[in-house]
Amino acid sequence: MTTFPENTDIGWLEHAARAFEPAPQPVGHPRRPRAACALAGNFSAAGVDVVVADALTPETVALYRDLLPDCLVVHLRVPIEQARRRAATRPVWLNDEEFDALHATDASVDLAVDLAADHVLDTADLDPDGLSAPVEAVWHVH
Repeated sequence: MTTFPENTDIGWLEHAARAFEPAPQPVGHPRRPRAACALAGNFSAAGVDVVVADALTPETVALYRDLLPDCLVVHLRVPIEQARRRAATRPVWLNDEEFDALHATDASVDLAVDLAADHVLDTADLDPDGLSAPVEAVWHVH
């Protein structure tokens, strides 16, 4: 039975994945998803449902699909203005250049073709609590 952990802080997986890196890597660098996939694969093999939160680019999605073939890719889309407001209230994981590049890539890709996400959720009007239900719904369909 798959359960979706409500209001769970999954940032620990990002921290754990960084422990495998010789030095911090920029968003989109292949070591980041490879490290996350190694951890996710081990947890999944032990029967644990895993959520990996990462910045999606066509390259990172391809790596996730290759290394975690049964993964569900849910793209959480948000307008850049809203993303900036949210980012100002949270710990910083991206520098300004990475943030702008990520959102420029996101705005320029055809989500169905380039990103190949299983689901795209518009999060502009959702807070973390409001996001749980739509993510849980697509999780259970998978």
